[in-house]
Amino acid sequence: MKKLSIYFLFCISLTFVCCSSDDSSDNQEIYLRFTVNGQAQYSYQPETITSSQVLIKGNEGSNDTFKSIALWLPITFNEGSHLINDAPTTDEEAYTAYYVSALDDIDIQAASGTMIITNISDDFIQGTFEFVGNNNGETITISDGEFKAYR
Repeated sequence: MKKLSIYFLFCISLTFVCCSSDDSSDNQEIYLRFTVNGQAQYSYQPETITSSQVLIKGNEGSNDTFKSIALWLPITFNEGSHLINDAPTTDEEAYTAYYVSALDDIDIQAASGTMIITNISDDFIQGTFEFVGNNNGETITISDGEFKAYR
C-alpha cells in the first residue's frame, strides 16, 4: 500500500509539473510587422542572417506577388534609437529596404527614418522602425514597424 501511495503522489506531482502554464511561449514568438503608406499592413515570420552585420528579413509570395522588407541593424547596435540612412556613414546607423514585385515596380531604400532597439537578449532582438523612401518620384512611407527576431 505504501508503494501505491508513493506512486500515486508521484503521478499527481508529475501532472502538475507537466500541465503548468508556460508563459515562456509568448516570449518565443517572433514577428516582423509594418504598414505601407498608412493602408496596407503586413506581418511576416522573420529570418535573421548574421555576418558582419545583422539582417532581419521578411518576405512572402513569389514572382508577381513577391514582397520583401530588409532591416540591416547598425554594425554597432545597442538598445536605443538609431538613424536609418540610405548610405550609412557611421557604424551606429541602420539601413533598410522595401521591395514589391516587378508588377508593382516598387523598390526603395530608406532615405530617412528611425529604428529603436528596445530589447536585446541572448536569444532575441526587439524593436520598432519607420522610414520613408522614394520610388520613381512617389514617396513610400513605412510606419508602425515592429520586430522581434532571433539574434
